[in-house]
This record gives sequence, structure tokens and C-alpha cells, in this order.
Amino acid sequence: MTGKPTHRTCTLMKLAFPYIALVVFYFLYLFIGSLIFGAIEGQTEKDGIVALQEKENQIKEKIRELFANRSKDEGDDVDKEIEFLDEMLEELIETVSHPDWIPGRRDILGEPDPWGIPSAMLFCMTTITTIGYGDLVPSTTTGQVVVILYSCVGVPFSFLLFAVIGGLLARLASRIAVFVRKSLCRMKRSKSKPAVAGSVRNGNVYPDLSQETGLDNDVFEEGEGVSDRAIQLRDLNPAGQNDRKKTNGAPRTLQKQQSIFVNISEEDDAGDVPFVVVILLMVSYLCVGAVSFSIAEQWNYFEAFYFTFITLTTIGFGDYVPTHHFENNTHFPCLLYTLVGLCYISMCVSLLQTRFVKVVTFLGKKMSSEENVEKNVERNGRETETA
Repeated sequence: MTGKPTHRTCTLMKLAFPYIALVVFYFLYLFIGSLIFGAIEGQTEKDGIVALQEKENQIKEKIRELFANRSKDEGDDVDKEIEFLDEMLEELIETVSHPDWIPGRRDILGEPDPWGIPSAMLFCMTTITTIGYGDLVPSTTTGQVVVILYSCVGVPFSFLLFAVIGGLLARLASRIAVFVRKSLCRMKRSKSKPAVAGSVRNGNVYPDLSQETGLDNDVFEEGEGVSDRAIQLRDLNPAGQNDRKKTNGAPRTLQKQQSIFVNISEEDDAGDVPFVVVILLMVSYLCVGAVSFSIAEQWNYFEAFYFTFITLTTIGFGDYVPTHHFENNTHFPCLLYTLVGLCYISMCVSLLQTRFVKVVTFLGKKMSSEENVEKNVERNGRETETA
């Protein structure tokens, strides 16, 4: 008895290992990138911050001198003061329009170490996921070259991660949907099923096949889309003896239920989740994130929801950035929410895509069948006229 759980655990670990390794390598790639960009851009960014602060202090000092020496006499002194004030305003506009002083960077430029490991990891993540807030940007030629090389590997790596994890979550969600739907169908049939050793379909009584095949008798009911497959299994193995020998007497339904989690990584139908459920999953994740960011960043709820949507759709305008996360050194929760959200959105897109393909395929088959019916009617009509 101890060997079975151990074997099942080993099987699950073997299936999970590629996914775990992929996630670990992804975070390792982000960490290495943060070290590289921190070493390249760290000192340059600090020097730029010092220069901007000195410029700001100079403007403030000149304005103080202007008002301290303000003459009460009217005439040429007033004209000089107005001209001097105009120069200060132009210099102020030139300062705030500097590329390093764009909206979203003003709070970050006040940080003592904007290229530390947490903020640099967030920069790497927003870069290779194509979000690109623009709050941190490489200002050196070396840093810009490294961004190009880093993104050439990181962007495909990100798409691979989201596709693999999103597909895995989509298959898991599909299996859960199938399990819930079958459970509800069985509950309904258990209430309305007649008390006979078998089942009734189309007015005919079918014997109980669960003892013969080792399968649950509900599998042979119509409405689940597997009745033909079940009858084939019954015909190939009417006694169910070989299956019981292979499974040590355990019913095959138990083996099938145990394999739900073992075979998640296998390619199977992922289009069993309704559209409404998929949309609710997407919106619920955005809403939960909006609540968190509205509290952490002191935004109103709509601004937080707007930020999560712009982020998880990889639009990344940069008009709203998590500046309070920089101040409180809580970059990792923001990074984790974004990565999980991107995989989550990928799952929902995969489910919607598969569902859409199934709907289009069904409509195509229906239209072709109607055309065949019309052609047969026309052919029969012509044969009747000929006769």
C-alpha cells in the first residue's frame, strides 16, 4: 500500500518539474538582469538625480533673491523683474520637460537607489513582458545595448512561460468544468432514475453494465457524449476481467478519477468552460488586484482598476505606476501579481480561443449539413421528375 502513493507522488513530481524549472529559471533571469542593469545604470542614475536636484535648488534660490530684492519703485526695475521672472519660467519649463523628468519618474527620482535589485527586477519584468511603464529607462549607450540583447532572449522566454502555464491552467480549468458538469448531471439522474438494474433510453431497458466492464453505469447514459465509447469498451472486454487484473481489482472509474491530476499536462479538450465563466474569471482577478492597488497606492478604485487592466493587457502607458511600492520596497508583490496575472490572462485567452474555434467549427458543420440536405432534396426532385 505504501508503494502506490509514492509512485503517484513521483509521477506528479515528474509532471510538475518542467513547469517549476521554467518558473525558477524565469525568476533567475530577472534577478541576473537586475544585477546587470544595476551595475550599468545605477551610478549614472544617481548622478542625474543629483544634477536635477541642483538645478531645482538653483531655480528656487534665484526666485528667492528676486522677491527678496524686489524694488518698490515702478519703472525700469519692474521691467527687469518681469524679464527675469520670464527667464526663470522658461528655465523651469525646460527643466521639467527633461526626458528624465517625465510623469511617473518624479517620485522615483527622489529615491536613493532607483536601480536597486527590487526596482531593477521590476524594470526587467516590465521590459521583457512588453509592458514598458517607462518609469525606469536606460540612459547610457551600454545600458540600451544590453536592453536590446536582454529583450531578444527575455521576450520569447516570457511568451513561452505564459503560453505553457496558461495552457496548463486552461486544461485544469476545463477538467474542473467537466467534473462539475458531470457531477451535476449524475445528481439530477440519481433523483429521477427508475429503481431497476439498468437504465432506460428511448423506451428500451439496458442492463447494468458496471459489473461487466468495471465502469460506472452512468458512463453508459446518453447526454454525456461518451456512450459510444463506453459500448465499444463493453464489446471489447465484456467481462472486464483483464482491466481488474491490471488495476488489482480497482474499478476503472476510480483509475480515471485518480488520473485527472496526473494527466493535466496531456493535450486534451480545453473548450468546456463557458464564455461567461471565463469572462468572470478575468474580471474577478482585475477587481481583486484593483482593491489591493487602490489601498497600497492611494488611488481611487477606478484608477486602480484602470492600472491593472493596462498592465495585464501589456499596454503599459506609464501614466500610473506603483510609486508607493518603490517607497515601501514592496516591489516583489507587484511583480508576482503581474506575472501570475499574465499567466492567468493567457489561460482565459486560451479558453476563449478554443471555445470560439469549437463554435465556429460547429456552425461550419451545421451549414455544410444543411447544404447537403438541400442538395439531396434537389437531387431527389430531379430523379422524380426524370422518372
